[in-house]
Amino acid sequence: MKANTLATTAFLALLSSSVNAQDASLIYQNSVGSTVTVYTSNGFGSGFFIEQDVIATNYHVIENANNVNVGFNNSGSKYNVSIVAVDAANDLALLRVNGISKKPLSISAEQIVPGEKIFVIGTPKGLQATISDGIVSGLRTDEGRDLIQITAPISPGSSGGPVFNKEGEVIGVCVMQFKEGQNLNFAIPYKYLNTLKTKKKEVTKPYTTTPPPAPKIAGSSIKGSGSYLVAKKSDNLNSLTLDYITRNGNETVFCFTYTNNSGNNSMMTIWMDNYKLFDRNTQKYYSASNINLPGADAPKAVFDGESTRFTVTFSNLPANLSNFDLQESDCAETAFCFTGLSLSNYTKSSYNHSDIVNTYELKNQGRLTIYSRYGSSGDINFWLADNYTGKITKFVNNNSYTPSCGDGAGITLTITEGSYRWKASDEQYNWQDTKYVTANTCNSISLIVK
Repeated sequence: MKANTLATTAFLALLSSSVNAQDASLIYQNSVGSTVTVYTSNGFGSGFFIEQDVIATNYHVIENANNVNVGFNNSGSKYNVSIVAVDAANDLALLRVNGISKKPLSISAEQIVPGEKIFVIGTPKGLQATISDGIVSGLRTDEGRDLIQITAPISPGSSGGPVFNKEGEVIGVCVMQFKEGQNLNFAIPYKYLNTLKTKKKEVTKPYTTTPPPAPKIAGSSIKGSGSYLVAKKSDNLNSLTLDYITRNGNETVFCFTYTNNSGNNSMMTIWMDNYKLFDRNTQKYYSASNINLPGADAPKAVFDGESTRFTVTFSNLPANLSNFDLQESDCAETAFCFTGLSLSNYTKSSYNHSDIVNTYELKNQGRLTIYSRYGSSGDINFWLADNYTGKITKFVNNNSYTPSCGDGAGITLTITEGSYRWKASDEQYNWQDTKYVTANTCNSISLIVK
């Protein structure tokens, strides 16, 4: 995710006593140099050194990412990494950083006790080297996995950051909120990292700037099949890239990445439209047979600095596509348009067709509708995850009716499953809360005046 102008500034939490403030300052001074921001093609997270050249983070921070590198907090330098071990079940990953080493953080050997003071360092919302404080509020078990419940404030971007006790020793790894509520934040106990460290030589997968969506396969290709690495930006929409063209029999799939680089904390939305291919040799148009984006009634939300992938599929295209255009509707300013494409211009990829397509699927998506149930005192402005989303200009005055997603009663979005902070305001009222969006479900936020 794009770092904002405050990204290199350290933010110390406001603590309740001079003793705790001293603890926080010392922990920060002794530890911040061993923490990092993990940057990926999907966003960013946090991490920390557990060995001189090995960094721990959450697996979901790097999962399905095209490229991964790390930046040292309070520094503009970034370094390439390779993944050396993963534990998807416990949401942990180990990365080896190339060409530099740092002092690993100290690990606690003491038992974790509810009520003890803790501190967290990470990159919430892109704010590097942020330290916050809280307590261990409980020890939980979820589906057989132990978790530490903490009250230290954390936000998107904190995932993978270290949780310290008052001695400055690491007791766990931030993993974000699991449920709705106030200060219901969780960390993964360090014991799971100790287990993963014994496996760190089992995987040696380097990350580069070229997307590696699938393992290489051996074998010959059938006629009319094959995958091509394109990496071409749209003619009139710099935020859209055509990554791959992959063919299998009668199916041709175009794989795209859209990135919101607005830089002003404004959400962008994308949805399926009239995608078509124009064969310049035959002067013939072909319409897409499938688009894995939602419709305009519940468009896919892309937060500032984040990316999303999608595919457009065509059936029965000519086997020898040598000179063609790919476009949306009439190639308007906000639509995408790729002209002068030819498979002969692009590098043949050895990645498997189905694995590339699976990598570009929209997974774990839920719909969220936001509406108002009171007489309007002006348009309602709405923000989700600190991104301006839009205005609600009408209200629902029938208390027995609950709007469904996409019925036009308010704002409806398609977003990835997870917990989101939101706020809304008009000329008279203000609202704010947290909403957990569940995948494959219509979720709702109702603005009422009590």
